[in-house]
Amino acid sequence: MLYEWGFEESKFGGVAILHHIPVTGMADVLLRDGKFNDRLLPALSMRYERSASDDGSLDPEKQWIIDLHEELQKRLKLVDPPFRSLGEIRLSSWFGKLKNWTAP
Repeated sequence: MLYEWGFEESKFGGVAILHHIPVTGMADVLLRDGKFNDRLLPALSMRYERSASDDGSLDPEKQWIIDLHEELQKRLKLVDPPFRSLGEIRLSSWFGKLKNWTAP
């Protein structure tokens, strides 16, 4: 589980482990054929919305998220319209929720 919810609480939602995954590998899984993974992107969003609390447990993943965002932006530039625009809107919405958390 990427985030803690219900009976699954106290699993990996509050454990910083994702920064060990290469950014390019995660980007490969998140964005395929110009479309975002409809399960993984929301799961990542929930992870940081719910688990990126004041305790700093996910702080080691901050730079990884910033790098992932930059990698996805680069890849979206190679996507044909209208999928590029749709992807950019979705990425902007997703990362917009994380900007305060990733700020230094």
